[in-house]
Amino acid sequence: MEERRLFPRYPFEHDVELSNADGAVAAAQTSELSAVGVGMLVSRDGVIALAQGGTLLTPGDALVATLPEPRGPDGRWLTRVACRVKQVRRISVDRYVVSAWFEDASDAQQVAIARLLEQAQRERRA
Repeated sequence: MEERRLFPRYPFEHDVELSNADGAVAAAQTSELSAVGVGMLVSRDGVIALAQGGTLLTPGDALVATLPEPRGPDGRWLTRVACRVKQVRRISVDRYVVSAWFEDASDAQQVAIARLLEQAQRERRA
């Protein structure tokens, strides 16, 4: 089937770390990646810990995702990207799919995300 999205998604399974402005941190695993966002599997404990104004993470909540990418020359993660939650969907008793849009990514972060997309495309073809 031909991909018709403006920004195609690619399967991309890697461990990531999510955090919020309150300092809560949760582990997650990406399931797909695009140039504008990321889909992740998050535990129920993570969805509760990262919630901002409710008992569960909800659309509109702000997160920072640390994606798997080497550190830049200044020692900071290039892909420690601010995100906004788009969708939260429960898939089992203790697992959720969380989709998030990247927000205000710097030029260096956009380059790093592009490298991750190239990796995802290569893995898909292999």
